[in-house]
Amino acid sequence: SLVLLLLLSHTPQSYSSSSSSSSLSSKHSKGFFSSDSNSDKEEKLKKKKTGRKQAATIAKNEDSKTVFSKGLVVLARWGDEGWYFRGKVVKPTEGGYLVEDNSGHREDIDNKHILVDEQDIKKSLSAGSHVVALHPDYSFSYAPARVTGTDDNWFFDLKFYDQSEAEVPREEMYFISAEQYQEDAKFIRNIEEALLGAFVVVRDNSDGLYRRGMVTKSSGRSFEISLNGDTIVQDPSQVFTDNKKSPNQSLPPGSHCICPLDDLQNSFAPAKVSSVNKDGSLKVVFYDDSELYSVEKDYVYPVSGEFYVNSVNYIKSR
Repeated sequence: SLVLLLLLSHTPQSYSSSSSSSSLSSKHSKGFFSSDSNSDKEEKLKKKKTGRKQAATIAKNEDSKTVFSKGLVVLARWGDEGWYFRGKVVKPTEGGYLVEDNSGHREDIDNKHILVDEQDIKKSLSAGSHVVALHPDYSFSYAPARVTGTDDNWFFDLKFYDQSEAEVPREEMYFISAEQYQEDAKFIRNIEEALLGAFVVVRDNSDGLYRRGMVTKSSGRSFEISLNGDTIVQDPSQVFTDNKKSPNQSLPPGSHCICPLDDLQNSFAPAKVSSVNKDGSLKVVFYDDSELYSVEKDYVYPVSGEFYVNSVNYIKSR
């Protein structure tokens, strides 16, 4: 059968630091920090990192534990891929925080897998240090890496867990321990192995609807997926794994989702929740005004209003 090549993603563009994979080369002008003393370098790094912060802040509670306020933009490790993406803090949970990405997906993430600029500013890096850094091949995507060298301009040579190499500016990396590097790298590799043979829901570019496909090969964030005999290159935001379902997430009337068109669950489409039935199932209205009177929350993928509008516009353009 033919194969679909795609990338999985949390589409974190709206929460990004305005950098992407292309910025790794565009920022490599020598002299970026060349005339600065160490204190000047730290001050410039502080300005770059704190410049990403919104009104929300971090603080210490009475037990001297770090507290993130609602709305704080953080870099978090997401369970469906093991990579780090930006998201916003929704609320504290036991042992961590509920974080929401740009597509509307929410996940309870452990404290140690949440990285913030304010806590990283004073961390010094040298050859042998371990970091989570912007990957050279995937936009807005951060992965574990090891520092292999540096220069006077505060750009660091990195070797990522997948053997990719790149020179990355200091503001696009976060210090982690060697133990966390090993844990993160192992976690990603285990997910890659587990995805082989797994079914995912992916947008079919021929009509814009979403259909089931099966992962036949995975490497890094690249996945080959068998889908209806077609071969297309898919946008990374248009892939849904079971981990992107949020059965515990509230879906009140007016919420948006990618919902199965029927009980067979072979095809999915953007929909709005019109009401919640007494048994907890959802009544939804699809983009074309057709309705489904009862669908279980476990079968839908929550998305943001922006994602819904973009999906509908794409369907209408086909």
